[in-house]
Amino acid sequence: MELKTSTSYDNIDSELVYMVKENSEDAKDELYKKYSALIHKEINRFKAKAISLGIEYSDLMQEALLGFMSAVNTYDETNDVKFITYATMCIRRKLLNYIEKNASIKNQTMNNALSLDDENTSLRFIKDSNEKEPLNSVIYNELINEINEKIAVLNEKERTILEYAISGLKAEEIAEKMNLPVKQVYNTLYRARKKIKSE
Repeated sequence: MELKTSTSYDNIDSELVYMVKENSEDAKDELYKKYSALIHKEINRFKAKAISLGIEYSDLMQEALLGFMSAVNTYDETNDVKFITYATMCIRRKLLNYIEKNASIKNQTMNNALSLDDENTSLRFIKDSNEKEPLNSVIYNELINEINEKIAVLNEKERTILEYAISGLKAEEIAEKMNLPVKQVYNTLYRARKKIKSE
């Protein structure tokens, strides 16, 4: 009797999926309501990691829904896999990929940062890249704003030398550009770093 109920349940899923593929909005709404709890359960699985990466719950929801709709659009009942199993896998994979992508962007961002404790640099700084990832751009802009607030304590020469260093120029190149002794460039960068760290 239980097997019959389960089979009947699976058949209802298959029918709803078929109707959604035929552009039935009612079937789409019913299928979403039926699997809403599953979607939220899968989101909660990644919630803690998402928070640590600064990802909003609404972004996770969007990715989960994309995963769910992908399951609906690609489900094939002839593969002898229940829709609930397939949908869970698609949602989880979509969320996992999204989390990993954002973690990778954050790691890359931090790896490209110049350390305040580095003797040859004076500021944690994100190197501008050619990547057009929106999230990467947001993180970059936030850090640039933070940098701009900190460098306000520097005088014009310190700021200029720092900007050259941030752009990737070596001390020797900066010295040549500004017609200064190399030692003075190093001393200025050191002084600028101390000023910024004291802020």
